[in-house]
Amino acid sequence: MRRIRIVADSTCDLSAEIIRKNNITIIPLNIVLGMDSYRDGEEISPQQIYEWSDRMNTTPKTAAPEIGHVLEILRPMTEAEEDILFFGLSEDMSVTCQVVRMAAQELEYDHIWVINSRNLSTGIGLQVLRAAELAREGVPADIIVEEHSRRDE
Repeated sequence: MRRIRIVADSTCDLSAEIIRKNNITIIPLNIVLGMDSYRDGEEISPQQIYEWSDRMNTTPKTAAPEIGHVLEILRPMTEAEEDILFFGLSEDMSVTCQVVRMAAQELEYDHIWVINSRNLSTGIGLQVLRAAELAREGVPADIIVEEHSRRDE
């Protein structure tokens, strides 16, 4: 059985400790502050975002990750022949899931499942943690995806 890698976008809002403990990989969205863009959690911290927002009296924007960065993150997982379960921000709000689908297509790798969380923040985080729990229990990737799909019915 292939090793399962749980991947989520940075909107899942899980703490660094939880991410580390559950071996979750994060794909950062871009945080747009005025004319500048930063990778969430890599180039800018939540505190910096809050400070900018307070100072500017406006809410920052987000943008989907660049496909090149997504490829950098996923390529080692594909080379290790891992099953990759990606949980992304609701497709009603973002094209992040589509970017990951395009990366999977470019990598010509058919063991990447893209799961539209239909949520943001804690809603994604809970789905990610449940998937990580099932993976630790040895549940195969397709069954984890199937469990998530039943919620959509």
